[in-house]
Amino acid sequence: MGKMNIEQIIRTFFKSRFSDSTRNKFAWWMVNSSDENKAKDETMERLWEESMGQIDIQTLNDLEGLRSKIKKENKDPFRTTGRRKYWQAAATIALVVLTALTTYQLSRDKRPTGDEFVHISVPYGQTKQLYLEDSTSVTINAGTTLIYPRKFSKEKRNVFLLGEANFDIKKDEARPFTVETQSIHVTALGTKFDVQAYPDARTVSTTLEEGSTQVEIVEREAKTSGMKYLMTPNQNLTYNRGSGEVTLTEVNAKRRLSWEKGNLIFEGEDFKTILQALERKYNVTIICEHTERMGGEYYVKFHADESLSEALDILNKLSHHFTYKQEENTVYITPVR
Repeated sequence: MGKMNIEQIIRTFFKSRFSDSTRNKFAWWMVNSSDENKAKDETMERLWEESMGQIDIQTLNDLEGLRSKIKKENKDPFRTTGRRKYWQAAATIALVVLTALTTYQLSRDKRPTGDEFVHISVPYGQTKQLYLEDSTSVTINAGTTLIYPRKFSKEKRNVFLLGEANFDIKKDEARPFTVETQSIHVTALGTKFDVQAYPDARTVSTTLEEGSTQVEIVEREAKTSGMKYLMTPNQNLTYNRGSGEVTLTEVNAKRRLSWEKGNLIFEGEDFKTILQALERKYNVTIICEHTERMGGEYYVKFHADESLSEALDILNKLSHHFTYKQEENTVYITPVR
């Protein structure tokens, strides 16, 4: 997994609310996935720098109590680094997952093994399809991380998403399927739908093609937090992270979800959102200064077989016009004055 994806996952969990099941999986990943410890350490230290003054003696005592319990099983998740600052960072951050982590450390029969928890990261310029153990089909878009248990529990099926994916859920009335993101949870029994929750986007959305879903707003500070919405086919729900507003509209779901075939469709999106999507599809970095000059809502479809230059030419005709040049994997866009 890339360094940026690791940081996005950690930051998302420490500022959001998730189910106990997902928190437990995250706690296990934090202490057991040794191949990514360096990136985790660096993120922990950055979080510490951003949260100076938030710890107190009780925080440190809580962490020490946790460490003592863990040492009894010879499993110390926080490796000695020789830097007290790191321990303070760990003290602040560990409180978020303290309960889940303690449960796993003290209950051997519940503690997961390395085979029970999987994370998939899809780089820019690619998509990936996979089947979960319940036969649910997932198509994952570029720049996306999906975290899921190798085997679901008997009560529910929960996965965590950073980015975008299409889900074709295997029907199981006894076990609802929930896609958890930083801002919304989407729950279904047997359904085909899309969830888009890129961490750098201003909105989170879900589009329903078949069946029905229930969407819950879980952003802590949002005025709509805790509200639930029942969706029917060909509806799109969009949550605005800035304003907390929720918009439910009628759409052509099959057309909107055709990104898995390589198409890109935008209906009323801003210029920046389109550029971010082009970056993911074509695996490039697009630098555009003064994007405020490219205001307005854009309605456009880019076909799967169109090149980046063709897509930019089409976008140029629809916008306030710009010039662009590409140097290797970087595209520079300059609005025309």
